[in-house]
Amino acid sequence: MKMNEYFLASLQEATRLLHTAGPLEATAAIQRALGGTMPIVKQQAQAPEDHAAVIDALAGAALIQPDATASRRALVVGLQHFSRQELEAAQARGERLNIQVLGLTSIANDVSAELALATIESVTVLGAFHASPAVKAALGGRISGGAMPIVKQQARAPEDHAAVRDALAGVAPLIQPDAFQIFKAKRHPEPGTAVPSDAAEDRGHVLTRSFSGPAGTREYKLYVPSAYDGQPLPLVVMLHGCTQNADDFAAGTQMNALAESQPCFVVYPTQSQSANVSKCWNWFKPGHQRRGQGEPSIIAGVTNEVIETYQVDTRRVYVAGLSAGGAMAAVMADTYPELYAAVGVHSGLPLGAAHNLPSALAVMKGGTAGRGQRRSRPAHAAPTPKIPSIVFHGDADSKVHPCNGDQLVAAFSGGDSMPNSTTQQGQVPGGRSYTRRLFNERHGIATCEQWIVHGAPHAWSGGSSAGSYTDVKGPDASKEMLRFFLTHAKTV
Repeated sequence: MKMNEYFLASLQEATRLLHTAGPLEATAAIQRALGGTMPIVKQQAQAPEDHAAVIDALAGAALIQPDATASRRALVVGLQHFSRQELEAAQARGERLNIQVLGLTSIANDVSAELALATIESVTVLGAFHASPAVKAALGGRISGGAMPIVKQQARAPEDHAAVRDALAGVAPLIQPDAFQIFKAKRHPEPGTAVPSDAAEDRGHVLTRSFSGPAGTREYKLYVPSAYDGQPLPLVVMLHGCTQNADDFAAGTQMNALAESQPCFVVYPTQSQSANVSKCWNWFKPGHQRRGQGEPSIIAGVTNEVIETYQVDTRRVYVAGLSAGGAMAAVMADTYPELYAAVGVHSGLPLGAAHNLPSALAVMKGGTAGRGQRRSRPAHAAPTPKIPSIVFHGDADSKVHPCNGDQLVAAFSGGDSMPNSTTQQGQVPGGRSYTRRLFNERHGIATCEQWIVHGAPHAWSGGSSAGSYTDVKGPDASKEMLRFFLTHAKTV
């Protein structure tokens, strides 16, 4: 049976939803492709341990009706997963499986080719199929049907498990064998019936997650661009300023829109009000200026969680921030230089400039408290490598004195002079003028850029009025930072 273009597009959408919005949404997309006409039956009451098993299965891209194992020929719609333990049990019973799935199916990576050959008679998948290369090669001609690439499923947060439990109470993932009749009917829509356009759904997704570590828990929001289909993409970590949150910062910087035009992930860790009453990152406290401690460990944990969950190009992971978030971005560049390929600081402050709130306020006003006094390092610690950096600051900033931008440039250079520096003057049409300084360290590639925006206040340059602390008249800091970032990748 040949799938029509609409149904194939729906399965591709389900594949994308699998790694952006979760398995329930992916299953719903497949159900919509069938026209919503398949009968919905109540899920059988199950023991609590069965619910736990189903939830665990869903976390690994599994959606199997309890009686599917017994039948082995029941048609499954949605997401089906076969673990090594399940196949070993089937082998012990002398059972041969005929896998039939309308949607997405996978065989665990620890299943050997020998076990697959001994237990799987055939695989018919209208949708996507994932297995190790060895298993796919061993099964060979036993596999038939459509195939689309599967990408890694994201870790599920506890609140997602609760949603899964609720959904299982009223939705069954199996359809009747005659569902293909429904599919046939949908291949030829009635005259005048509009087929949904893919373009209407061709947009990225924002996911809300949380990370917990020894230093605490923080929520974060992750933007997954619509172009993501399992290929490695860069990751930008965005740290908001005081009184802001992830949504506000995303709206003001418009970084998500840029991530659509130049596909990359964007993650926004969120400071909690319990950690700082003004929701500032605690960049000025010694306990949050060291590797493996405090907020740096949490932000690094968020970064690594995204890397482990998605296909991230680990050579192109970047961190940027505004104000207190900019100061914390500088901390991250210093404490986790192996993790980030470049750093962007907007209206921020250098690491070690303050050690408590009074000294932080003094430095913000242009004082000298802590300047040149790096927080102590262990005697055995290796020198911090220089990380490519881009620094923005308005010269009319009344909250964080512009001299902090100069200090940041000096700090990122390790105190050494950088040769081949050049200065450019620019003007935004109908907006502000600016001075751009480029420091070229080798092969004519700028390892540091400093943007001084003339007349600009304490605000994200070129940002959108949809967010707070933005200056629409300045050069586009988001665009320039992303441009700078993508010219720098870590060497492997």
